[in-house]
Amino acid sequence: MKKSKQILVLIVLAISTCFTSLHAQGLFVKINAGYGLQTSSQNIGYYAFFNQASATGSFTREQINVSFGKGLNFGAGVGYMFSENIGAELDVSYLLGGKSVAHDTYTGGYTDYTLNARFLRLNPSLIISAGSGNISPYVKMGVLFGMGSITYIYDDYDDGDITYYKEKLNGGISFGLTSGIGANFSLSDMLSLFGELNMVNMSMLPKKEKLQNLLVME
Repeated sequence: MKKSKQILVLIVLAISTCFTSLHAQGLFVKINAGYGLQTSSQNIGYYAFFNQASATGSFTREQINVSFGKGLNFGAGVGYMFSENIGAELDVSYLLGGKSVAHDTYTGGYTDYTLNARFLRLNPSLIISAGSGNISPYVKMGVLFGMGSITYIYDDYDDGDITYYKEKLNGGISFGLTSGIGANFSLSDMLSLFGELNMVNMSMLPKKEKLQNLLVME
Protein backbone atom coordinates (compact mmCIF):
# COMPACT_ATOMS: atom_id res chain seq x y z
CA MET A 1 0.00 0.00 0.00
CA LYS A 2 1.64 3.23 -1.14
CA LYS A 3 0.19 6.72 -1.07
CA SER A 4 1.54 10.26 -1.03
CA LYS A 5 0.11 12.59 1.57
CA GLN A 6 1.47 15.92 2.72
CA ILE A 7 1.97 16.05 6.47
CA LEU A 8 3.09 19.28 8.11
CA VAL A 9 5.34 19.21 11.12
CA LEU A 10 4.49 22.62 12.47
CA ILE A 11 6.17 25.05 14.83
CA VAL A 12 7.73 23.47 17.89
CA LEU A 13 8.89 25.26 21.00
CA ALA A 14 11.78 23.26 22.46
CA ILE A 15 13.26 23.87 25.88
CA SER A 16 16.80 22.54 26.20
CA THR A 17 19.24 22.40 29.06
CA CYS A 18 22.68 20.85 28.86
CA PHE A 19 26.32 20.88 29.82
CA THR A 20 28.80 22.03 27.23
CA SER A 21 32.56 22.36 26.98
CA LEU A 22 32.95 25.88 25.68
CA HIS A 23 35.69 28.40 25.03
CA ALA A 24 35.13 32.09 24.35
CA GLN A 25 36.82 31.39 21.02
CA GLY A 26 37.56 28.01 19.43
CA LEU A 27 36.06 24.52 19.27
CA PHE A 28 33.29 23.33 21.60
CA VAL A 29 31.09 20.25 22.04
CA LYS A 30 27.74 19.89 23.76
CA ILE A 31 24.98 17.50 24.78
CA ASN A 32 21.35 18.49 25.29
CA ALA A 33 17.88 17.31 26.16
CA GLY A 34 14.55 19.10 26.09
CA TYR A 35 10.86 18.89 25.32
CA GLY A 36 8.99 20.18 22.28
CA LEU A 37 5.70 21.89 23.10
CA GLN A 38 2.66 21.75 20.82
CA THR A 39 2.16 25.13 19.14
CA SER A 40 0.43 26.19 15.90
CA SER A 41 -1.08 22.72 15.59
CA GLN A 42 -3.32 21.73 12.67
CA ASN A 43 -6.46 19.78 11.82
CA ILE A 44 -6.09 16.48 9.97
CA GLY A 45 -9.46 15.49 8.58
CA TYR A 46 -8.18 12.52 6.56
CA TYR A 47 -7.60 10.58 9.77
CA ALA A 48 -11.01 11.45 11.28
CA PHE A 49 -9.17 13.18 14.09
CA PHE A 50 -11.97 14.31 16.37
CA ASN A 51 -13.64 13.48 19.65
CA GLN A 52 -17.27 12.53 19.02
CA ALA A 53 -19.92 11.62 21.58
CA SER A 54 -23.18 10.24 20.25
CA ALA A 55 -26.66 9.94 21.68
CA THR A 56 -29.99 8.85 20.25
CA GLY A 57 -30.73 11.14 17.32
CA SER A 58 -27.82 13.54 17.98
CA PHE A 59 -24.06 13.79 18.46
CA THR A 60 -21.40 16.32 19.38
CA ARG A 61 -17.99 16.56 17.72
CA GLU A 62 -14.77 18.27 18.87
CA GLN A 63 -11.90 18.62 16.38
CA ILE A 64 -8.52 17.56 17.80
CA ASN A 65 -5.47 19.58 16.67
CA VAL A 66 -2.25 17.72 15.97
CA SER A 67 1.42 18.68 16.22
CA PHE A 68 4.06 16.20 15.13
CA GLY A 69 6.82 18.27 16.70
CA LYS A 70 5.84 17.80 20.33
CA GLY A 71 7.78 15.31 22.45
CA LEU A 72 11.17 14.54 23.90
CA ASN A 73 14.27 15.86 22.12
CA PHE A 74 17.83 14.78 22.84
CA GLY A 75 21.12 15.03 20.96
CA ALA A 76 24.65 16.37 20.71
CA GLY A 77 26.56 18.92 18.71
CA VAL A 78 29.90 20.42 17.81
CA GLY A 79 30.71 24.01 16.95
CA TYR A 80 33.38 26.63 16.52
CA MET A 81 33.46 30.23 17.75
CA PHE A 82 35.40 32.30 15.22
CA SER A 83 35.39 35.20 17.70
CA GLU A 84 33.67 36.04 20.99
CA ASN A 85 30.58 37.06 19.03
CA ILE A 86 30.29 34.87 15.90
CA GLY A 87 30.25 31.09 15.62
CA ALA A 88 28.77 28.10 13.80
CA GLU A 89 27.28 24.86 15.12
CA LEU A 90 26.18 21.45 13.83
CA ASP A 91 23.64 19.55 15.96
CA VAL A 92 22.30 16.02 15.59
CA SER A 93 19.09 15.32 17.51
CA TYR A 94 16.33 12.75 17.80
CA LEU A 95 12.66 13.55 18.36
CA LEU A 96 10.65 10.95 20.25
CA GLY A 97 7.25 12.39 19.41
CA GLY A 98 4.38 12.56 21.85
CA LYS A 99 1.05 10.98 20.93
CA SER A 100 -2.02 12.85 19.71
CA VAL A 101 -5.21 10.92 20.49
CA ALA A 102 -8.82 11.27 19.35
CA HIS A 103 -11.75 9.24 20.63
CA ASP A 104 -15.07 8.52 18.89
CA THR A 105 -17.87 7.09 21.04
CA TYR A 106 -21.11 5.86 19.52
CA THR A 107 -23.97 3.54 20.44
CA GLY A 108 -22.50 0.07 20.87
CA GLY A 109 -18.85 0.92 20.46
CA TYR A 110 -15.95 3.32 20.08
CA THR A 111 -12.99 4.18 17.85
CA ASP A 112 -9.58 5.43 19.00
CA TYR A 113 -7.19 7.24 16.64
CA THR A 114 -3.52 7.80 17.55
CA LEU A 115 -0.79 9.71 15.71
CA ASN A 116 2.86 10.33 16.62
CA ALA A 117 6.17 10.98 14.89
CA ARG A 118 9.84 10.11 15.28
CA PHE A 119 12.61 12.05 13.54
CA LEU A 120 16.40 12.07 13.26
CA ARG A 121 17.43 15.66 12.54
CA LEU A 122 20.56 17.49 11.38
CA ASN A 123 20.75 21.20 12.21
CA PRO A 124 23.58 23.51 11.02
CA SER A 125 23.21 27.01 12.43
CA LEU A 126 24.88 30.40 12.90
CA ILE A 127 25.52 31.71 16.44
CA ILE A 128 25.61 35.39 17.40
CA SER A 129 26.80 35.81 20.99
CA ALA A 130 26.94 38.82 23.31
CA GLY A 131 30.42 37.87 24.52
CA SER A 132 32.37 35.67 26.93
CA GLY A 133 31.27 36.85 30.38
CA ASN A 134 30.01 34.53 33.11
CA ILE A 135 26.53 34.90 31.60
CA SER A 136 26.57 35.16 27.82
CA PRO A 137 23.26 35.55 25.88
CA TYR A 138 23.11 34.46 22.24
CA VAL A 139 20.79 33.94 19.29
CA LYS A 140 20.85 31.17 16.67
CA MET A 141 19.52 30.80 13.13
CA GLY A 142 19.77 27.70 10.98
CA VAL A 143 18.30 25.12 8.64
CA LEU A 144 17.01 21.66 9.51
CA PHE A 145 17.13 18.34 7.64
CA GLY A 146 15.16 15.38 8.97
CA MET A 147 14.40 11.73 8.27
CA GLY A 148 11.69 9.92 10.16
CA SER A 149 8.23 8.43 10.22
CA ILE A 150 4.66 9.04 11.36
CA THR A 151 2.71 6.19 12.96
CA TYR A 152 -1.09 6.01 12.74
CA ILE A 153 -3.16 3.55 14.83
CA TYR A 154 -6.86 2.85 14.28
CA ASP A 155 -8.61 0.85 17.03
CA ASP A 156 -12.35 0.18 16.63
CA TYR A 157 -14.84 -1.80 18.72
CA ASP A 158 -18.39 -2.18 17.37
CA ASP A 159 -20.82 -4.49 19.22
CA GLY A 160 -18.13 -7.14 19.73
CA ASP A 161 -16.47 -6.68 16.33
CA ILE A 162 -12.86 -5.51 16.64
CA THR A 163 -10.82 -3.81 13.92
CA TYR A 164 -7.25 -2.74 14.64
CA TYR A 165 -4.56 -1.60 12.26
CA LYS A 166 -1.29 0.26 12.44
CA GLU A 167 0.42 1.99 9.54
CA LYS A 168 3.66 3.89 9.10
CA LEU A 169 4.24 6.83 6.74
CA ASN A 170 7.86 7.54 5.86
CA GLY A 171 10.37 8.11 3.07
CA GLY A 172 12.04 11.24 1.79
CA ILE A 173 13.99 14.02 3.50
CA SER A 174 12.21 16.78 5.39
CA PHE A 175 13.40 20.38 5.37
CA GLY A 176 12.83 23.26 7.75
CA LEU A 177 14.14 26.38 9.47
CA THR A 178 15.15 26.96 13.08
CA SER A 179 15.77 29.94 15.34
CA GLY A 180 16.56 30.21 19.01
CA ILE A 181 17.63 32.32 21.94
CA GLY A 182 19.62 31.22 24.96
CA ALA A 183 22.37 31.96 27.43
CA ASN A 184 25.58 30.25 28.54
CA PHE A 185 26.35 30.17 32.26
CA SER A 186 30.05 29.63 32.87
CA LEU A 187 30.92 27.00 35.52
CA SER A 188 34.68 26.92 34.82
CA ASP A 189 37.15 27.68 32.06
CA MET A 190 36.19 24.40 30.35
CA LEU A 191 32.57 23.82 31.33
CA SER A 192 29.33 25.75 31.16
CA LEU A 193 25.60 25.18 31.43
CA PHE A 194 23.14 26.60 28.94
CA GLY A 195 19.40 27.05 28.60
CA GLU A 196 17.80 27.55 25.21
CA LEU A 197 14.40 28.15 23.57
CA ASN A 198 14.12 26.95 19.95
CA MET A 199 11.48 27.50 17.31
CA VAL A 200 11.29 24.83 14.60
CA ASN A 201 9.23 24.92 11.41
CA MET A 202 9.53 21.77 9.32
CA SER A 203 7.37 20.07 6.67
CA MET A 204 7.21 16.41 5.70
CA LEU A 205 5.97 14.75 2.50
CA PRO A 206 5.95 10.97 3.08
CA LYS A 207 6.59 8.83 0.01
CA LYS A 208 5.55 5.48 1.48
CA GLU A 209 2.65 4.14 3.51
CA LYS A 210 3.05 0.66 4.98
CA LEU A 211 0.44 -1.36 6.85
CA GLN A 212 2.28 -2.99 9.77
CA ASN A 213 -0.50 -4.69 11.74
CA LEU A 214 -4.06 -5.69 10.88
CA LEU A 215 -6.52 -7.45 13.18
CA VAL A 216 -10.19 -8.08 12.43
CA MET A 217 -12.35 -10.09 14.84
CA GLU A 218 -16.07 -10.59 14.30
